[in-house]
Amino acid sequence: MTGYEASQAMRRLETEVRKQKDIRTIARESGDKEQVRRCNARIKACKAKYAEISDITGIAQEPKRMSVPRMPKTGGNPLTSAGNGGIIEKSRSISAKNMSNGMRRSVFHELSDPEIQSLKEDIRAIGADESKFVFNSGEATSYSDKHDIVFVKGDVLPDPSSTHPRDLLSSRAALAHEYYGHRTHRGTKLKNGSWNDEFRASYIAAKITPNLSTEERRYLILDALERAKEAGVTIKHNDYIRRMLYE
Repeated sequence: MTGYEASQAMRRLETEVRKQKDIRTIARESGDKEQVRRCNARIKACKAKYAEISDITGIAQEPKRMSVPRMPKTGGNPLTSAGNGGIIEKSRSISAKNMSNGMRRSVFHELSDPEIQSLKEDIRAIGADESKFVFNSGEATSYSDKHDIVFVKGDVLPDPSSTHPRDLLSSRAALAHEYYGHRTHRGTKLKNGSWNDEFRASYIAAKITPNLSTEERRYLILDALERAKEAGVTIKHNDYIRRMLYE
């Protein structure tokens, strides 16, 4: 392979290692020892191939590209939730922290005309009503129940330098989170920006949005699970969550 092809192969291996580490973390939380074993084997194989390409081509290894942040452990007393499809398994007091946004790009970044055109293509791709989106307006990318409008700011763009699933959500997935996740539940009694409001938005967007890639759906599920973790809530994995994470 050419030098360019080799470097791209190494980037793909880095991405795969990060993916497997994310899956392994969630598998550990759920007690799935067999999945942890499979993830470890896959990580080992990817790292071996990565080192092999580096040795042959002389392209330097960048192990930091394969690192992922540690996820906080959760705890609390068992609770049964009739809502949320019975997937909330344990809970404790919910943090008052506003978790409606990740880091992503700066909210102060003004979207350029080419960026807006690209976002409009994403909107059309997911079958959303383009008239419901307003660009470079509002405080942040968010859905307004009152106005039935999705405000789109600079933070709709991902931060590829991050390893947090919320930051890595594609713009298309972020728009789906607002349009299919929040708009579908317009008028909900859940507090805007609360962990369960945001969890539901990412979970529903992953399930019902047309023309998302498997990776985009996976990151939406990872985002949903991270919302719960930040609030100290453990989520019991249903069949859909397991399929998105492990297949």
